[in-house]
Amino acid sequence: MRKIMLCLTAAAMIVACTGNGPANKAEGDKDSVKTEQKDVKPQKALKTAISHKEWSAGLPDGWTIVSQDEEGCMAFKGKDLGKALESPVVMVSTKSLDGAPLDFICKLLQKEMGAKQQNDVTIGGRVYKMFDITEKGMSAQLAVVADGDKLFSVTIMNTNVDDVDVQSILSSLKKK
Repeated sequence: MRKIMLCLTAAAMIVACTGNGPANKAEGDKDSVKTEQKDVKPQKALKTAISHKEWSAGLPDGWTIVSQDEEGCMAFKGKDLGKALESPVVMVSTKSLDGAPLDFICKLLQKEMGAKQQNDVTIGGRVYKMFDITEKGMSAQLAVVADGDKLFSVTIMNTNVDDVDVQSILSSLKKK
């Protein structure tokens, strides 16, 4: 899990260092991945508020915040910290886009992390680019979306974006 977060940070740093030069080409690039969109409407009430310096979100009843710092927040479904890695986990982080378009970020995720792009998902009015990632036997889904000058990345483990709890968390995610 920590390795996945480090890879996301590395991808964001690559974007910061490369600027948007090659990214301008991405929109018309013949290698761009086209995906179908799936639109979902979450139905779960949120009980706990997460307040980060750059964003806020809610957690459904039964979810616990494991860690929260300037990089982001990690929460899991349950109360027993010893079972956190076996339970559904959601990690939210933000990075500056530094002028790079989302398509460029998606290509970096595929090239640098070996992420496999899946169908886009619309939740809470946002279109999330979805990826499957595997690192040292651990699998996760990654949902990324640009909001102004920020990139939101949400790592989903031990469940998937079809989980109504996960959809509710993504729907509640708001930039400050």
